[in-house]
Amino acid sequence: MEHFDQVLPDLLNARDAETLINAAQSYKKDTNLDFDLIVAQPGENELYVLKENQFSRSSVAYIGDKEGFEAYQKAYFLSEPQTSPQEDRANISISLQPAPQME
Repeated sequence: MEHFDQVLPDLLNARDAETLINAAQSYKKDTNLDFDLIVAQPGENELYVLKENQFSRSSVAYIGDKEGFEAYQKAYFLSEPQTSPQEDRANISISLQPAPQME
């Protein structure tokens, strides 16, 4: 396996954030995939964070460059309609970002 989209169907079948994070950790351990995740569980105040092969829970988290994330959040919330998560299912929001432009 080389691409995140190959494991995505299994992650989408997760019933809760903990199951999703456990599955992601297994894939990261058993494959050459390199990805980070932040998962929110409806009704919980903390995020499930899988970043650089470390799991944690936090009320605030981001993946990547802080300034880039802030710009993304501003654009995302201005342009994307907010949908309610499907009951009894994990809700995953995935966005493909352009490659960073190095100066």
